[in-house]
Amino acid sequence: MQKHKIMITKVMKTTLALLMCVLLMPQLACSAARQELLPTSTAAASTAQPPTPSPSQERSIDSFRVGDADELGYSSTYFGFGFQIPSGWTLQTRDQLDQMNGIQASRSDSEEYLQETIEYLKSGAALFDFYAYRDEEGEFAFVFALDYTNLSEEPVMEVAVLEQYIGTLIDFDKDGKENVENVRLETVDLLGVEHPVYRCNEVAGGGDSEFALLAIKQGTSVALIEISGPDENRINSILDSFYPVP
Repeated sequence: MQKHKIMITKVMKTTLALLMCVLLMPQLACSAARQELLPTSTAAASTAQPPTPSPSQERSIDSFRVGDADELGYSSTYFGFGFQIPSGWTLQTRDQLDQMNGIQASRSDSEEYLQETIEYLKSGAALFDFYAYRDEEGEFAFVFALDYTNLSEEPVMEVAVLEQYIGTLIDFDKDGKENVENVRLETVDLLGVEHPVYRCNEVAGGGDSEFALLAIKQGTSVALIEISGPDENRINSILDSFYPVP
């Protein structure tokens, strides 16, 4: 139970960090010049960025729909992907996510609900779209939806979103001590497209969890995904389970 409380605290801190992050979204729409200001290697950043989809492939934020989730995992028609989670995980319901997001509209009124979630994203807030965990193993996965429609005229790069966020993960408690180590920027092939992914693990004595943080862009929106597991094999098994959602 105590580990679960710690995990919930970490996720809520992540929410606050993301809310701070989206206030800086104009900085995330990085041109080549802005990319030089990022704290890690610009060479690594540039190779991690996938090709930009053609306009016909991109969806407008006005077509956003919250994702679907069950005991098998998560799927999103808006972002165009889904993934599976291991059996035995506990799933946060949509009602619980709506409460965490502060969404007031009832899903029984579909038009009002859709309008509120879309306006929520357009305001620059980070929307909890999925959260599942297994307390005994310290495993979890969550998905945030972010949108940049009203915050930048330039295309947002996946790697820039990760660069802005990774610092809050390294020093989660903001006490000047690193909570994770072996931080490295890699790429992962998901559905035939390479995406940047940060991998790291908890510092010695702080736990034995491995983490992966990745971003998937859709139009002006980004799905920010964090996965935690006891080892890289667990994380890779989830990444390997990604599938397209039309």
